[in-house]
Amino acid sequence: MEPTADQQEGRLSTACLLTITFILVAVALYLLREVMVPLVLAAFIMLAVTPLMDLQTRYLKAPRGVAVVGTLVLCIVVLVLFGLLISASVEQMASNASTYAAQIDKITNRISEALPLEKLLGTDEGEVLNPMAEVIGRVVKGTMSAIGAVLGKGALVLIFLIFLLGGHRPEKVPTTGTRREIRESIQGYLITKTIVSAITGVLVGVTLAALGVDMAVAFGLFAFVLNFIPNVGSVISTLLPLPVVALNPEVSTTVAVLAIAIPGALQFAIGNVLEPRLLGTSLDLHPIVILVALIFWSVIWGPVGMLLAAPITAILRILFSKLDVTAPLANILAGRPMTG
Repeated sequence: MEPTADQQEGRLSTACLLTITFILVAVALYLLREVMVPLVLAAFIMLAVTPLMDLQTRYLKAPRGVAVVGTLVLCIVVLVLFGLLISASVEQMASNASTYAAQIDKITNRISEALPLEKLLGTDEGEVLNPMAEVIGRVVKGTMSAIGAVLGKGALVLIFLIFLLGGHRPEKVPTTGTRREIRESIQGYLITKTIVSAITGVLVGVTLAALGVDMAVAFGLFAFVLNFIPNVGSVISTLLPLPVVALNPEVSTTVAVLAIAIPGALQFAIGNVLEPRLLGTSLDLHPIVILVALIFWSVIWGPVGMLLAAPITAILRILFSKLDVTAPLANILAGRPMTG
């Protein structure tokens, strides 16, 4: 049955209102990013650690106050230790920044000597390779600055986390409904992703250390952090050691190849075999949707937005699926055909 003129006009009005709402919300999120980013980070950390607090209250019969304090102390210890490791790695990376840049220049020079880019492209090699080197440098600096920004917001994240955990009531957690679905989906994703990322970081760090690569611990930590960025994170973490090993006179060609090939193979195996088996369809998002979400949230909240893009988009999909008006959007995010 063909929709009437009034129905078509209603649908058009709804689409226009949703578009305007989307733009206004995006602008608000961008303007409030200094507060929203720590708050959202604290909310996701709370979702990841509340099972530990519930375990203390339900099975160990600990008072709620004791469980909150114990969980907070554990979070602070883990965050401080992780922050110290990241800070040491960032300082090590920064102290080697000049060497890193010099090695990139050497790589570009060798490429220009090996390939006749001037004849192929009709331009000077420097006009092609220098921007490439600058892009690589910006990626490295951006990664370090993003991690530094997260550490800088650590105090604010902890303040939000204290209030969120203090207001958590296990007995008030819904057993059914939308909140329960969001909670279980995001908790499963965060816990599993953390475990998988930790395994990835340890394996990459141990592999690079065994091969004698400089800053192996730093690259292992970057592999852990960047693994939270779907699709592109593993590629970036695999390529980060390239300038360090490619032209190091103490590193043989075989070791240089292995330093890229083995972590790459580990990332591929974990990302395509282990992780899908553990995560299953917990987020229920199409790969293309995740890629678009990465771009959108990186524009809104920078590199931190890329870390949070997948779980935030999964929450939106669940919320959209509960309303008839936005149900088609939920199907699009999940990659399912339109119904009705």
